[in-house]
Amino acid sequence: MTTLDLDRLKQRWSEQSRAIDAQLALDVDAVRRRLTAQTATALVRQRNRRLYALLFGGVAFVATLGFMRANVDDAAYLLLALPFALLLMMVGAVDLREWLSLGRVDFARPLTELRAEYDRLRARRLQIVRVIAQLSVLLWLPLIFVLVKGLAGVDLLRRLPFSVTAANVALGVALVPCIALIVRWLARRRPDSAALRRFADEAAGRDWQRASNHLDRQLDFERAVVEDNAGHALRRAAAQSLPPEAERLRIAARRCIDVGLVLISALILLSGGFNLLHGGDAHALVPGVLQHLFAIGWLIAAIVQRDALAASATSAPAAWRARLAGATRLRTVLLQSYVVAAPLLSLMLLQTLGLGVAGIDLWQTLGLAIWLGLGLIALIATALLWRRRRRAPIGFAARLVDALSLGSLSYAQRAIEAAAATDDEDLRDAA
Repeated sequence: MTTLDLDRLKQRWSEQSRAIDAQLALDVDAVRRRLTAQTATALVRQRNRRLYALLFGGVAFVATLGFMRANVDDAAYLLLALPFALLLMMVGAVDLREWLSLGRVDFARPLTELRAEYDRLRARRLQIVRVIAQLSVLLWLPLIFVLVKGLAGVDLLRRLPFSVTAANVALGVALVPCIALIVRWLARRRPDSAALRRFADEAAGRDWQRASNHLDRQLDFERAVVEDNAGHALRRAAAQSLPPEAERLRIAARRCIDVGLVLISALILLSGGFNLLHGGDAHALVPGVLQHLFAIGWLIAAIVQRDALAASATSAPAAWRARLAGATRLRTVLLQSYVVAAPLLSLMLLQTLGLGVAGIDLWQTLGLAIWLGLGLIALIATALLWRRRRRAPIGFAARLVDALSLGSLSYAQRAIEAAAATDDEDLRDAA
C-alpha cells in the first residue's frame, strides 16, 4: 500500500467521521427539541390549572365570606369559618404567584436556572401543602360544621354532645405537633432522598410531578451529552421505556391500587363518621381511632407503591425496577404486620361493628372478664404469628398479603420480573 492510498483512506475516514458527527448532532438537536417541547407543554398545562385553582378558590373564598356575614351574630361559627378564609387567602396568593411566574418562563435560559426557579415555586407550594396537611387533623370537624350549617342550615355544633367535639378537637391538637415533628425529622434524616422528593411532588399535585419529571429528564440528557458522549446519551434516551409485558402488568397493578384507594378512602370516611358520633365514649373512640390509623397506613403505602409504578420519564428500566422493588418490599412488610396484628384488629373491629351497625356496646355487654380472656387469646395468636413471620419473612402469608393489596403486589412483582427478563435478553444479544 502506497502513501497515496493511505492518504485516501485517512480522507475517507475523516469524511465518515464528520458525517457521523453531523448525524449525531442532528439527532441530539432533535431529542433536545422534543424534550423542550414536552417540558413546555407540561408547564403550560400547569399554568392553566393554576388559573382554574384561582377561580375555584375565589368562589370558595366569596362563599366563606358570605357564610361569615350570614352568621355575624354567632361568634362560634365566625370562629370556625375564620381559619378557612385565611387558608383560602394563602392558597390564592400562592396560586397567583405561580400563575404569573409560569407565564414568564424563558426556555432560552440555562436549564439549571430554570430548574432553580421551578424549585423555588415548588418550595412555596410544599409549604402551603404542609400547613394544610398538618392542620387537617384539627380542622376537618370544623369544616363539617361549617358545610352542614351553610348548605343545610343545621346547627350540628350544638346538636352533637360537647364531649364528641372536645375529644376530636383534643385529638387534633395533639396530632398537629406530632405530624410537624415527623416531617422535620424526615427532612433532616433524608434531605436528598429521591423518594421523598417524588412524594412531595405527588403531594403538591400531579402537574408538579409531570413538569418536574420533564425538567429532570432534560437535565439528565444534557449531563449525559457533556459527561459521556452524544451516542451514549441518545441510547439512554431511547432506552427509557418498558417492554410491552411489563407495561401491561404495570397498568394492571395501578388499576388494582386505584380500586383499593377508592375503597380505603370510603372506609376512612366511615371511620371518621364513627369517631365523630362516638367521640365521647372511650370504648368506641380508642378502637375507632386505631382502625382509622391502620387504614391511613394502608393508604400511604398504596400511594407510595403507586408512585413507584409510574412510568418514569427520567430513569432507565433498571432504575424503575429498583424503585418499584423497594416500594413493593415496604408495602409487603406493612401488610405482613397487619396479618400479624389481625387477632387484635378483629377485636377492635368487633367492637366498632357492634356499635356502628347494631348499636350494641359489646365492651359493656360481654363484661371485663370475657374481654380479658379474648384479649389474652388474641395476644397469644399475635405472638405466634410474629414468631412465624420472624422465622420466614419471605413468603409469610403470601396469598393473604396479596389479597390485602387486591393483587397489586403480585402484579408489581411480575412486572419487575418481566422487565428484568427483557434486559437480560438485551445483554445476551449485545454480547
